Amino acid sequence: MQRRRMAGLALGVGLLLGLGACSKNDETRVETSTGPSASGLAIWAHALGADGRQAGWHIGASKTGELVLVGTMEGSVNFGDAGTLKAATKSDIFVAWLGQDGKIKRARRFGDSGRHVPVGMVVDAQGGVVISGLADGNLDFGGGPLADLGGGDAFVAALGPNGEFRYALRVGDAMMQNGGEIALAEDGSVYWSGSFDGSINIGGHTLTSAGNSDVFVARIDKTGKVLWAKSLGGPGTESDGSLVIDTKGQVVLSGYYEGAPDLGKGALPDTGQADGEMVVALDTSGKVLWAKGAPNKTGFFGFAMQAGESATYLVGSVAGSIDFLGSNLTAQGSTGEGLGVVQIDSAGKVLRADVYPVERLGQVYTAPLKGGGLVLSGHFQGSIDLGGKKLTSEGEEDLFVAWMNTQGRIERAERLGGKEHERIGDMAITPDGHIALTGMFEGTMNLGSGDLTSAKGPDAFVALLRK
Repeated sequence: MQRRRMAGLALGVGLLLGLGACSKNDETRVETSTGPSASGLAIWAHALGADGRQAGWHIGASKTGELVLVGTMEGSVNFGDAGTLKAATKSDIFVAWLGQDGKIKRARRFGDSGRHVPVGMVVDAQGGVVISGLADGNLDFGGGPLADLGGGDAFVAALGPNGEFRYALRVGDAMMQNGGEIALAEDGSVYWSGSFDGSINIGGHTLTSAGNSDVFVARIDKTGKVLWAKSLGGPGTESDGSLVIDTKGQVVLSGYYEGAPDLGKGALPDTGQADGEMVVALDTSGKVLWAKGAPNKTGFFGFAMQAGESATYLVGSVAGSIDFLGSNLTAQGSTGEGLGVVQIDSAGKVLRADVYPVERLGQVYTAPLKGGGLVLSGHFQGSIDLGGKKLTSEGEEDLFVAWMNTQGRIERAERLGGKEHERIGDMAITPDGHIALTGMFEGTMNLGSGDLTSAKGPDAFVALLRK
């Protein structure tokens, strides 16, 4: 969705520019905290700090349990055993591979000029990674410079498990484009979503927006060949949100829309003077199977999606009250805000919907567990009541992690953080069920394995939590 995407980019700006007036420092270090016993939630945790601003954006796990961390960096950052990397811009992209013991095996840096934001990422079974995002300036992933095409451009790039170049594409024109989410198919190809204004060419497929902004979806094989690309939109503004492959093999895309665009299955419900959230399913050839919309006339549900074993989960912030795909979501409490958790089937039908009271909610993510159930994580301020398990932040934003069973009941919830700012960037589940987290923080925080202290500005963190 536009607002979720813009919130994500705003988060990135916050991560890059800091949460306040942060001065630079002369330190460059990787700080490690390792749990002394099984009683701490974190098995290990790292802080990646330097003379600039660092943020962890994405985390994923390979089939063997190796973690791949993607983030942004400024200045010189010490990646432990992988050495020190020096940024060329105020927002370089870094990729780091970590073993199950938390040691950083190798790290790569990308960026030549301007600023770059890694919006989406997926890790394959062997530890290869595909990254997408927004590029404003030049960058090179190893296959030659990807020149600035004007405005902001969308990019997608694939690296092997040792950081070797596989392929990279950059699309854009003088207007704004943004690379969004990535979903990995069983054959090694990926589905790539994003938003664009004007006309773009994705691997020989030319797309032209029908209005202010449209959504694009493309399928790219493991060699970098674009198999197909299509646009979704109408005369208003449409923007992508999440992208998953559900239990039926459908490509399910969420997004933001205005008016009543016809995405291939009839007009969506008219938003009038407001806007709305859309969920669209496509087959493997890009054909639209169904499309549903929820106008934001009396409320708002900004969510991220994750495909589970029996349903697709939508989690995020609820404001006010909204009729979402036939199910009422109403925020509880004095702030008019809540954490929404919605399950939909392969036809877009709501199976279950819950809203948990929260004073102030930031980004929220979820990951499915083997055998059913899921883990929720995010950052919040004030208090949050997760099905009777109430957590209160210690200072500014804190992190939370919650475990939900197959019946939709939250069985356990934990608060993590310190007295200043902690913000989540992403989470993933390892093959053995542990939880990998990344994001940014300021000050001193404890994830259950001892204190981590940031430099004078915000630092990135990565941690492995016990299941």
